[in-house]
Amino acid sequence: MTRPAYSYVEEEIRKALWTLGDRETARYSDILQRMDLGSLGEGYRQIRFSYESMFKLAVLMRLSGIRFQTRMVRHLKENREEAEKLGFGKRVPDQRTISYFINHVMDKETKELAEFAAKKIDDDIKRHALLIEDVVVVTKKNPKPKRRVSRQTFHIRKDAKIRKLCRFIKKEIYPMIWVPTRHNSIYSRNDFLDLLLHMSLTRDFAEDGSKTMREFRKRSPDADTLLYHIKKSGDMGAMQDMFVKAFEHVFKAAKASNFFRNRKCDLAVDYTGWHFYGNRSTPMVMGGKSDRGTNHYYKFATVDVLEAGKRFTLLALPVGDFDNNKDMVRKLLEYARSKVRINRVFLDRGFFSSDVINMLKKMGIHFIMPAMKNSRIKKISDSVKAPKIINDYVMGKGSNSSTFNLLILESDKGNIPVSTNIVGMRISPGISKRVLQLYGRRWGIETGYRVKKENFRPKTTSKNYLVRLFFFNLSVIIYDVWVAINLMLSIFLFGKISRDPLLTAKLMATRLFVMRDVP
Repeated sequence: MTRPAYSYVEEEIRKALWTLGDRETARYSDILQRMDLGSLGEGYRQIRFSYESMFKLAVLMRLSGIRFQTRMVRHLKENREEAEKLGFGKRVPDQRTISYFINHVMDKETKELAEFAAKKIDDDIKRHALLIEDVVVVTKKNPKPKRRVSRQTFHIRKDAKIRKLCRFIKKEIYPMIWVPTRHNSIYSRNDFLDLLLHMSLTRDFAEDGSKTMREFRKRSPDADTLLYHIKKSGDMGAMQDMFVKAFEHVFKAAKASNFFRNRKCDLAVDYTGWHFYGNRSTPMVMGGKSDRGTNHYYKFATVDVLEAGKRFTLLALPVGDFDNNKDMVRKLLEYARSKVRINRVFLDRGFFSSDVINMLKKMGIHFIMPAMKNSRIKKISDSVKAPKIINDYVMGKGSNSSTFNLLILESDKGNIPVSTNIVGMRISPGISKRVLQLYGRRWGIETGYRVKKENFRPKTTSKNYLVRLFFFNLSVIIYDVWVAINLMLSIFLFGKISRDPLLTAKLMATRLFVMRDVP
């Protein structure tokens, strides 16, 4: 394929993104619809579908990560609006038509052009700070119902699926979280985990939680028995390894719902503090900002996938006095990279340092992170007219220096400096609004990211770090299980990912309580 063809496609992508104006969200099909590729495929004998539409379809398959032609056909049939944006109208090509076009009509050069177009669109979306809406992919095992079912039938199917999913969780996830018991113990592992689940959902202490639990289940451990077994569960490393394996099992369950498609995911890295009222010299207690009558905290680092309006935690790690930002971010992202393809990483300004920036650049990961207003950045931010992009801004000197792009964005509260290593960002209509909305919507701290985790955590005044570590990791596991169940349930019922939960956390806990031990 000649170089002018690449330049032609590149220019059409630029025009398409420009015509989106200050829109904050779009679909890949919105961009492809705005591209005029009519000059491609000269001499192609059109029968039912144009060369332009079929070429755009090939690009969409690469962008969305839909590798199988039968699945793409199903996707277009379930999303007629997307099919029309590609230029298909009311008729959708079948698997044989797509296969013939890709394998016989498209030569090697044309396939390389499609790969180039997909990569260029993906890169320019980052530069444009555009949030791509999720592409709904219906799985073969869970097709969307072709006809409407009665309300009664719908609830029967939903209830049966919930029972099946809860049974799966109790059979597959419960065994991963061990509470050591002897062979002659009167309580099983499930008894302990059911009590912990009850405490988590009611945000109760062990003492009161065990009493209320016995109101509807006679055989339930008391508070002293529960805490005794947690404290003797081993060292911190063994407990953390246990929960890492549990995270991996929940991840596999969520992955089965097609939540993590074969395309890049946005991630968020964050620190979460658990208030501690006691001596600062207590092991693993760290200092911080004064809040709720204390400046002492137990600290944890998490990395979350931010897709489909959901926050799914891939990993949570304890943070000690000798842990630094660079090492924590590296550990979290190396683990995340083994599970998903990383698109962008959003970090809080507390991570803003040359060490972290250089490490992210070395790993080849694109990031967006508010910049700390040191004297130099503050002077620039206050003096320039926003929006403004300062490319290759150098912070620090010598071996401690780092280079990044500094964005000065306008907002109601004044100019906001943001650092990024996404190259080629341009001043376009609404760039400040898009970047801030992208960061705010994906981060979601104030809207529930951190709050949801806290709402799943049992209360305790224990100074034993094993108890704290167990309770924190358990809260994240329960949250992830709740997200995974809702993902699988929505795919089963609707053939797509629902943004609103179909099963409340309390109902999920109740279903797990009443379900007897599963072998």
